[in-house]
Amino acid sequence: TPADVIKTRLQSAPREGDITYTGMRQCATKIYSHEGVGAFFKGTSLRALRTAPHMGLTMAAYETFSEMWSVGNYKRRMATKTS
Repeated sequence: TPADVIKTRLQSAPREGDITYTGMRQCATKIYSHEGVGAFFKGTSLRALRTAPHMGLTMAAYETFSEMWSVGNYKRRMATKTS
């Protein structure tokens, strides 16, 4: 996200020849003027590719464990298995 790009640029130690930033607004202005709007969204597609499967697994695990640990659901499930 643009906020992450600005935060990273402000936290990074400038190397020789790099632009130095004094604040958020100045950082955003320099990024926009030197690199364009696309610079604010570098790495977005890779982040989505990493986050989407992670969230899918998290939701699947949550649903599985919440169903297993719910006493009412467990008793119903056991009753249908035995009958």
